[in-house]
Amino acid sequence: MENGLYSSGEFAKLCGVSKDTLSIYGKKGLLKPAVTKENGYQYYSNEQYMTFSLIKLLKYSGLSISEIHEILSTRDGERILRILEKSRLQLAQKQAEIYEMQLAAEKLISSAEKFHTAKNEIKIMDFSEEYLITSDFEASDEGEKVFGNIDCRNISSLDEYIEKRGYQKNVSSAGVIISKDNFEFGVLFPSKSYKKINYKPVDSSLVIKPAGKYACISFSGVKSAEETLCRLRNKIIGKGYSIKGPCYIELIPFSFLLSDENYTGIISARIEE
Repeated sequence: MENGLYSSGEFAKLCGVSKDTLSIYGKKGLLKPAVTKENGYQYYSNEQYMTFSLIKLLKYSGLSISEIHEILSTRDGERILRILEKSRLQLAQKQAEIYEMQLAAEKLISSAEKFHTAKNEIKIMDFSEEYLITSDFEASDEGEKVFGNIDCRNISSLDEYIEKRGYQKNVSSAGVIISKDNFEFGVLFPSKSYKKINYKPVDSSLVIKPAGKYACISFSGVKSAEETLCRLRNKIIGKGYSIKGPCYIELIPFSFLLSDENYTGIISARIEE
């Protein structure tokens, strides 16, 4: 910067655009250089950064170059304020969407990490608090085997409930819960279906999966899951651990990225050593 002026390259870097973009804005009459010297070098002022920011906001609001040129030329302050208010709402919505996506990504990464850590081997891991929307488990007519009755990817009663309350974007995984008593006594049949969401809602169907130490193991495939569930229970009891809560069977979204099996997930139960 020289004498309060930026060269084209410096100003483009400040604005986060290319020099070609500045050139286009200049040709369209949106943002002409403040100074053009005899040698042809062009310079921009500090004040023009605010003009650039306004152009960027107006573009984000969906206005064309010609419409932005008209607004800047007529200096229609009221119209600019209305558009900026619209942009503020759009930006707030976009920010909320990005935050939701970040939460979803973190949950998926966490599930994938647990899957790989506990793959084919029972592990004792620290779990953070998680939030589940639940409904009573509904068995199909195909038999009473636990995994023959579960399709966590399509829990219709929960899907309808979640859609009505606007939770769809926050669902990160689904599964079933086997009560503590059933799990402890070897009755390996679910009592609840659930879908995990990324934040704690005020909801009558909310179940909190508490933070703590969990015995867990991953599985791939229906047959593997049934065997793994029994193996986890027997291992917990055999090691003399105290079972402190129900058993959770969680299907991992995008399981095909982790295993050749579509039915892939993590089985976990809170314990006390």
